[in-house]
Amino acid sequence: MLVSPDAVTLLYSRVVLEYQAGRFDEGARFLERLLASANTAPNWPIFDHAAVAVTIPAIARITGVPDRFDLAKKSAQSHLSSPMALPRHSMTAQTGLALMAVALGDRTACEKSYAEVLSTEKFYDSPLTEGRLLGLLAHGMGNLDKAVEHFEDALGFCRPSGRLPELAWTCLDYAHTLLSRNGAGDREKAKSMLGESLSIATDLGMPPLIAQVVALQERAESRPGKAPAFPDGLSLREVEVLRLIAAGKTDREIADELFISPRTVGHHV
Repeated sequence: MLVSPDAVTLLYSRVVLEYQAGRFDEGARFLERLLASANTAPNWPIFDHAAVAVTIPAIARITGVPDRFDLAKKSAQSHLSSPMALPRHSMTAQTGLALMAVALGDRTACEKSYAEVLSTEKFYDSPLTEGRLLGLLAHGMGNLDKAVEHFEDALGFCRPSGRLPELAWTCLDYAHTLLSRNGAGDREKAKSMLGESLSIATDLGMPPLIAQVVALQERAESRPGKAPAFPDGLSLREVEVLRLIAAGKTDREIADELFISPRTVGHHV
């Protein structure tokens, strides 16, 4: 069976793949093709629109920069408001809303999405496992113990199934929760999770994930409760960008060195 190169099912996966591999320019090019294809699709609840709803926040999860969330939210809400929407596609749209709630730190939205995901019998067409999504949402709700349970479920699914990219991201997100909870043994387990994530990400060539793991490893190695203080509330990444600007680097050179997109550099600037 022949499939069009502009089929949304292919573009959806290709966009995430390119961003995972750190090829942000290529990822952005395929994202524009995805958006153009969805824009010409019939105006009723089909996967094309649900794909837009989940792909945009999935990219933000990789890059760390929320962008085009208004478009993603509009696509998700339009899809979910139709009684004709297929359950599997509705879950994809709901996943997009959940990822945006996590990215924006919206506790109320996290609680709503958490209940929606739990009430769904099966999980379809998502760039991440149900366990990891629930873990992220539980963390966003402030329930770190429940988040740990969900991340353990995600590990139990990813390891035997061989879903290595998803396993690597799960280890990172799990480590973040453990460091936030900071209970007995949590810091050492977080270091183990980060080591596993870094090993997989290095083998598979996932620069954006590597950068996030290294940053969290620095936090894990630092003394608990001793966060670095920078002038005027600057973040560590903003300080890194500022240092490279002072060294005379261009936005493109900074993006290459930090494994982020030029757009992300502009956001930090």
